[in-house]
Amino acid sequence: MESYATNPDDLQDKILEKTKEMSNELGDKIGITERRVMLGEPASKICELQATYEADAIVIGSHGHSGWKLMLGSTAINLLHGATCDVLTVYVG
Repeated sequence: MESYATNPDDLQDKILEKTKEMSNELGDKIGITERRVMLGEPASKICELQATYEADAIVIGSHGHSGWKLMLGSTAINLLHGATCDVLTVYVG
């Protein structure tokens, strides 16, 4: 019997490449010229970008359910506690 195993690194590379393609297509369509596709915990990666670009603010969407954690989401909550700049949440419901 043959064994079919997928190398997790290969799978991750394929997902990353497809995500970059989709990001480029969407960015071209709506006019976003600078894009980043990164692996890792979202809040820490966003904070890294904020520090790299010395950004004055971070804008992030919220989904508007009930309760602080549900309303903002864990990434927004982590940004509020970890960012060294202003964080603006925008309702995208």
